[in-house]
Amino acid sequence: MDESKLDKIEEIFLKSTKPKIVIEKGKKISKLGGLFDATKQGENALTLATTLAKALNLPIKVFTADDFYMKISKTSEDIRRKEKEMSDYVAKHYVEAEVAYEIEPLISPKIDKILTYMDEDVVEEEKLSRLLLNTLIKEKMDIVVSGSPLLVSREEIGNFGFYLRKLLKESEIEANFLLVPSEMQEFNNLLLGLVNYRQKEDSKEIILKQGLELKPWINNIRICGIIEENTIDTIAKAELPEGEEETAIDFAEVRNMISDKYKDKLSNYTFEDEDMDLSCEVKIGVITSSVKSLLEKHQPGLVLVRNVSKSDENLDPEAETLARIALTEGYPVLLIWDK
Repeated sequence: MDESKLDKIEEIFLKSTKPKIVIEKGKKISKLGGLFDATKQGENALTLATTLAKALNLPIKVFTADDFYMKISKTSEDIRRKEKEMSDYVAKHYVEAEVAYEIEPLISPKIDKILTYMDEDVVEEEKLSRLLLNTLIKEKMDIVVSGSPLLVSREEIGNFGFYLRKLLKESEIEANFLLVPSEMQEFNNLLLGLVNYRQKEDSKEIILKQGLELKPWINNIRICGIIEENTIDTIAKAELPEGEEETAIDFAEVRNMISDKYKDKLSNYTFEDEDMDLSCEVKIGVITSSVKSLLEKHQPGLVLVRNVSKSDENLDPEAETLARIALTEGYPVLLIWDK
């Protein structure tokens, strides 16, 4: 790629560069909530929520929950199966003995009422998922701390699980979610904000503003921009004259130029509160390996990811990917909505 084309790409970035932006305190965190279940990640969430509440000098309202219906339903199924097994055993015995017989199962009226109730379909409003949704919609928390996944201990369920995914997809819940994994790294006084190059332009500001509100819990913030290799390729090829071979592109030079300009953008921020320590860097590569590398390098106490709600989806795939990787590596993640 000739020098004029590189200059043109550079000009695009220069035009989009913003002047120094001062990050001021936004809406103060005033209401904390927590979800506690009988799992390792639930215990970790309770511990982290306690630390956060103490640091911010706030009370916290914790909701304890378990899928008791599932457990009762399994017990009901076991009773029905045991009842049938006994009847089948007696019937087989007398058939083989060629003796006329009659079987009358004896079940206490209370147990029979429970079994009859469990055989009925569960209406939507009686489901635990709806109870969780209605509760968090009503409470209007600023931050809800939850184990991830929620209400399950099996790893194959994934990072969120059925119930947590329901909550994250509900646009009427106003809270940001602080998600805590089952295996958690040792806490460090560093907040790591992860921003994918493809995310909305103001994602950096949203993350930094939320980070400022977490002081004095954490007062050291590093924001990391991630540029995927295919993004570099797309930008470079877009400026290639029609008919010119891709071999003419100096990808290394384009990569460095884009990285430098993106880092300049990340550096265009300062805090109203000068006690907050802010630094930034840019990582280019495959998103999974890039995030893992940044986490291993900085070992943050908390990862911040901005979630951009869309008209048809409250949980942004870009944010979900970043959160999933961090949780898998053992780091708590604060998902921030643009509400």
